[in-house]
Amino acid sequence: LRVIGRDAVVARERDLEPAAERSAVDGGDDRLVRLLEAIKLALHLLREALGLARDQGAGRAIYRALKEKRDLSLRGYLAVSLGMIPYEPAAGYLFKVLDNSHQLPLLQQQTAVGLGLMGSRQVANRLVRSLNDDASAYVQASAAQALGFIGDRDSIAPLVAILGNARAKALT
Repeated sequence: LRVIGRDAVVARERDLEPAAERSAVDGGDDRLVRLLEAIKLALHLLREALGLARDQGAGRAIYRALKEKRDLSLRGYLAVSLGMIPYEPAAGYLFKVLDNSHQLPLLQQQTAVGLGLMGSRQVANRLVRSLNDDASAYVQASAAQALGFIGDRDSIAPLVAILGNARAKALT
């Protein structure tokens, strides 16, 4: 899986798209379009499997794919895969995605989950800052969920503090 997977991860989906477009424009066989879509889906699933296998060698290719892709659902899956590996060189970029996707709550959630799965202290500290300081409720909720994934004492304490503040506000 790992050797075959790394090669497949670097396969470029955009190499498949011209054939699909030609087939659709030429009134060609709809089976070709469906086959190319199935191949693209298989590549997505393979990237996720490599994350589950914690294949550090695939991290760079998955990170590159995340930066190149426009498909939002794919980008979310890639972010989770990077967290499962964990591929920490991608953490900075994942925070940019988290900060710049205010209108895309599912992408924010999946990106935060990927960050939480990395579990590093640096990531946890940044998530705590997002939890406390970000103006977006989506970012705050995503950061809270990611801190829950990390699950250590330092990550849970800010969640307990927020819960205590919410209870105090409800009583007044």
